[in-house]
Amino acid sequence: MKRQLLLSALLLLLVVLPPIQAQRSSVRNLTSNFAIEGLLREPFEVFPAGTPITLQRFITHKGNGETLRKGVIAINGKQYAIPVDEMKRTIELKPVDANTFWIARQLENGLVNYYQKHGLQQALRKEIEEDAKTYLDELKKSGLLYEDVALEDYLHCLMLDMMPRQFISERHAIPYVRLIKSPAPDILMLGNGCMLISTGMLTLLDSEEEIYAMMSREVAHYVMDHAVITINKNVSRANRAAFWGDVLEVLTVATEEYLASKDKNYVPGLIYTTGDVINSLVNANIMERMGLTYLPDQEKEADKLAIEYLQFSKHDPVHLTSALKKMQSYFLRVQDSRVFYRYQVHNNLHERVKRLQEQYPISEQPEDRIYLKQTASVVSFSAGLLGYNGDYAEASILAEKNINSLLASADDYVIQAQCLMKQSNSKETWKTCHALLDKADALNEGKSINATRQRILLLLRQERLQEATEQLQSYIELVNQQLALPQTDNQLEQLKSESYWAQQLLGRLEVL
Repeated sequence: MKRQLLLSALLLLLVVLPPIQAQRSSVRNLTSNFAIEGLLREPFEVFPAGTPITLQRFITHKGNGETLRKGVIAINGKQYAIPVDEMKRTIELKPVDANTFWIARQLENGLVNYYQKHGLQQALRKEIEEDAKTYLDELKKSGLLYEDVALEDYLHCLMLDMMPRQFISERHAIPYVRLIKSPAPDILMLGNGCMLISTGMLTLLDSEEEIYAMMSREVAHYVMDHAVITINKNVSRANRAAFWGDVLEVLTVATEEYLASKDKNYVPGLIYTTGDVINSLVNANIMERMGLTYLPDQEKEADKLAIEYLQFSKHDPVHLTSALKKMQSYFLRVQDSRVFYRYQVHNNLHERVKRLQEQYPISEQPEDRIYLKQTASVVSFSAGLLGYNGDYAEASILAEKNINSLLASADDYVIQAQCLMKQSNSKETWKTCHALLDKADALNEGKSINATRQRILLLLRQERLQEATEQLQSYIELVNQQLALPQTDNQLEQLKSESYWAQQLLGRLEVL
């Protein structure tokens, strides 16, 4: 009897188990668990509108030959599945932090429906991540990454405050910040989770609230998968190896041209790079490759979501208006066609700024000393970079920014004198430049090597040869002191070049 019962039980398992396994294997978690509180917008099952719900996760469910994406909600301790295309109509979410805010916006803005139609495209995502890594590697090898651990950490903390921990798509990249040496106001969220911010963006803005607003826009682009969507809209996509090979070929030419033509605008102690090298790695082709030349509708959506997030996180959206307005003013001032193309200013930014100003008009804001102190060294560097590349008007604007904020370094005064000398040769200019170089020396508690070099050129311009000779001897001594200290290879090479230049000039002056 027992044997018959056992045999019957085994036969029952053989009949029942396969369907259970098949049913379980047809359901797969699309996301890990989370908890977003909300309400029913309309009656659902036996529950009336207004009933509290908790969105717990998203799943995929295979049935009737197709794969459906559904949201799992809990009501009174019981779980229910709702097709994603019905969720916006059925439930209203009430986010409480950045994580739940962005998940709610992904749902409300139709991103889950997009995945329903196109899938998660993991192969494309992997290629985008590899492109981002290659790009960052090339920036580093070309010396275009601005190294400042403290500033990176300051910005990283701002980013962590707004970044979601989870995505409806399967993204596991840990976000981080890198800074790029570029005078144009760039801010990009790469496919591997790196937020790349240009020195030009940091120097253009004047407050933490403004950079926070611009970072929130990039998070919106990243969360809403605009890069993947943009790449999908491209008709063709070049082979990855061939594309980056072409980039390296152009970069090699730019680097060789740079090495062949040493520019004497260099300020000893600061390492700059040429505009050709920057343009080889910061251009529309590379941005398009990584899906970062966003469409007008995507820019509009990013503005809208950034405003919603700023309001949600108790930040004033007026700072987004002021930041974008400053970008617009920069583009109009520099009149660089490459910049205009890359940012689609001709058909996009003007309208966006106009719309934002109508909703959130710019008002006078108090000075943000914390932000200005955090970025003062970047302002000095950027002023020197612009001067090195012959953009004296923009270099002067940045040096003046630090001077007016009472945060100037000795190099800011030197750069300001250099820019004045490049644009004028009057007695009034001479007087002003001597005063600026005196301030540089005072800040350096004695002789500033950079101020001394610039003063030599100023004295030669005034034909004060004896004083120029004395300054030149002092300069050679200062350079030799620097050579005795630990230096990077680039700094050592440049200091040797400066020593040779000074010795040659001294020889000519002694003959006169």
